[in-house]
Formats: sequence, C-alpha cells, structure tokens
Amino acid sequence: TCYFYYRTPSYDGGFHMGHSISGGAGLSYTLLQGKLRLALDAYNLLRNNLRLDITTPDSQMHADNENNRLTLNLGVTYSFGAPIQGKSERKSAQELRSRM
Repeated sequence: TCYFYYRTPSYDGGFHMGHSISGGAGLSYTLLQGKLRLALDAYNLLRNNLRLDITTPDSQMHADNENNRLTLNLGVTYSFGAPIQGKSERKSAQELRSRM
C-alpha cells in the first residue's frame, strides 16, 4: 500500500502556514497457509518541514517544524487454531431474504 498527503499553504488570523507533504509505503506477506503475516510499513518517506510565520502589529516570528521523522513499523501476526465454521442458515432465513 502507498499513501500521499498534501496540504496547501494557508493564512488564518496572523498565522501563515506553508504547504505540507508526506508519503509512505507498506508491504505485507503471508506464510503457512495464511496463518503467519509479516508486514513492514514506512511512514514519512516523503516529507518536508512545516514553515510557520506569525505576524502581529508589534513583531514577526518564523518557525520551522521538524517533527516529521521517518518511522518504520514491523508487524508479525500469527493465527492459532482452526478456521471458524459458520452454521448453515435455516430455510426460513433464505425465504425472508428472497422476499426483500
């Protein structure tokens, strides 16, 4: 899977925020007839530092937000036991659905 996020620059009440970009990707692989699942996700592969400009009548301040770090997640899932078997439906339930 992949994701991409973009926010346009904005201005509100003296705050001017620059554009924001981030993107990432992930892979998943199953083994042992679907009982074992391995997943690897990478967040913020594409990223930029958010720039913020604050303007008041008395002063001006510029800030760069650098909190968008590259993050890697590794997931391992194992399903124990046999698959759940459902009950066969009654004839009355089939008839009710056919009328709808």
